[in-house]
Amino acid sequence: MHTTRDGYTRLTTFSEVVYVLGGVKAVTEMTRSSRSSFWNWKKAGQFPPRHYRVMRQALFEHGCIADLRLWAFSTPPDEKASIADDVAA
Repeated sequence: MHTTRDGYTRLTTFSEVVYVLGGVKAVTEMTRSSRSSFWNWKKAGQFPPRHYRVMRQALFEHGCIADLRLWAFSTPPDEKASIADDVAA
């Protein structure tokens, strides 16, 4: 973890994201996913892209942003545009 120029804490690992969001139970509730699905994500080291927006918003509310490589995008969204969307919201 390190702090960006904008004052956000940048998370770089799957475990950091889960910790900041409140643990396994909180993440599975937030994403409306089963614990079994969560453990599959953990094994892969990436979250499904369909959960990116809700998780990004929750991380933003905690003063954090996460490395886009933690989501299994085939083509990642533009990170600067994503952060700008959050700031404008």
